[in-house]
Amino acid sequence: MKIKTLLLGLAMIFAVGAAGVQAQNSDSHLKFKGIPLDGSMDNMVSQLETKGFKQLIKYDANNTIMIGDFAGYKNCQIFVVSNAYDNVKQVAINFSDDERDWYLLFSQYSNLKNMLTTKYGTPYSSVERFNCTYQPQTDTDKMYYARRGDCEYESLWVFREGSIKLIISHLRVKYSDYCYVTLIYLDKQNHEADNNSAIDDL
Repeated sequence: MKIKTLLLGLAMIFAVGAAGVQAQNSDSHLKFKGIPLDGSMDNMVSQLETKGFKQLIKYDANNTIMIGDFAGYKNCQIFVVSNAYDNVKQVAINFSDDERDWYLLFSQYSNLKNMLTTKYGTPYSSVERFNCTYQPQTDTDKMYYARRGDCEYESLWVFREGSIKLIISHLRVKYSDYCYVTLIYLDKQNHEADNNSAIDDL
């Protein structure tokens, strides 16, 4: 899968405002692994390295990919994204490169949702359905529709500092389809700074 396409896909997944309904912590920025999503890309990478993550590639000044163990899962891909001012605004975790077994895909999603609910409470919103006339019943059929992009499984937690979104992702790259579970941490303050910068350009 091409890195640039995957990074773009992750950016488009999280089109949600971060209006606050509860507090993740007492700081002004969302935290990932106890690290506030703020400061430079280099600083975030350095702090994540102290927690056992390894840098795989720095795609450009605003996108870095790391690898490491997270929430009980091995060799997760960690995508760190900064805004126009080199302040980290988003961290996304992919739990596999591509999953072809619905049972494993759904089990990952459900397990992570249960852990997030235990820590943060009931999601702000949760949608779990297939966007097709025929609602699949077997694991084979569910995987077929998931790989077509007709699977809408996502849960969202909203805080004053930002948002956390868990989703079963689908990405199509040059006639190939990929499915995996993604968890996205989005910092409200630095995300809005990017939006304001874009608006200023108009």
